[in-house]
Amino acid sequence: MRRNSFFTIIVVPDAQANYKKFSISRKKIYILCYCIAIFFLSFIILCCSNVYFANTVAQLKKVVPENKKLKDENSSYKKAIVDLTKKMEDFGFVAKKLKLMAGITQPADAFMENPGVGGMGSSEMTGMPQSKTMQEITSLKNSSNQLSQNFKLLEQSFQKQYLLLASTPSITPVKGFISSGYGMRRNPFTATADFHMGIDITAPLGKAVASTANGTVIFAGKKPVIGNIVTIDHGYGIITNYGHLSKILVQPGQKVKRWDIIGLVGNTGKSTGPHLHYEVVRNQNTINPLDYMLDFEYIQ
Repeated sequence: MRRNSFFTIIVVPDAQANYKKFSISRKKIYILCYCIAIFFLSFIILCCSNVYFANTVAQLKKVVPENKKLKDENSSYKKAIVDLTKKMEDFGFVAKKLKLMAGITQPADAFMENPGVGGMGSSEMTGMPQSKTMQEITSLKNSSNQLSQNFKLLEQSFQKQYLLLASTPSITPVKGFISSGYGMRRNPFTATADFHMGIDITAPLGKAVASTANGTVIFAGKKPVIGNIVTIDHGYGIITNYGHLSKILVQPGQKVKRWDIIGLVGNTGKSTGPHLHYEVVRNQNTINPLDYMLDFEYIQ
């Protein structure tokens, strides 16, 4: 058999004393070295772990307030989404009312009447997944885009309404009193009954005469019976005539607006005294100008 190797250690306390001898096998020495190595390795690992965990704890201490801040901001965003959703709903109801006022008849899918419906309730403001928040933001974006298109439609409609209103006669061309109304009357020159296609407004000679709506002057000159006359085309089939003027202050092709002075009260043509003959023609038919004189004051 192979003999085990031993290491012998001799301990001599002093020159006079007996020595002591210890024998240790090579196997035990190897085991002891392994144990020492494992001990030091474990010690190193423990030290590194302590350093790592210490750094981790320090980082967590920094992350905790940041995480709280993010949670607070997230709650603020969620609340903002709720508020924006409510405002979008309010704007949607306003747009619906304006749509009715403007007379828009687009179908529901072309004109969204209630944008923003389906937003978060107050109970959903806590613990909402991020994906849900993003869905709400996307929904708000879509609603805002649709609402923007709706208001563009309203703007176009109201612009048309504005043009129509601006081009519709609505004021008295000159302040005075009506000496001859619209319809059948006794002709002051022939003493026979005839149809008066406008009204005569008696006013002082030279008093300013205003255009009753926006339009374009299509005639400004003299005619045998009506004398000096201005004819304005307001579009939409509406034309107004202003006769017996003493002076014409506009010319054909000129753009005029409501209240613009176009001439002066006169007595030209066949007339019994200073007055304005005022006509409103719609679709080539004369109509009673009083229906288009919303501010007329009757002076007795």
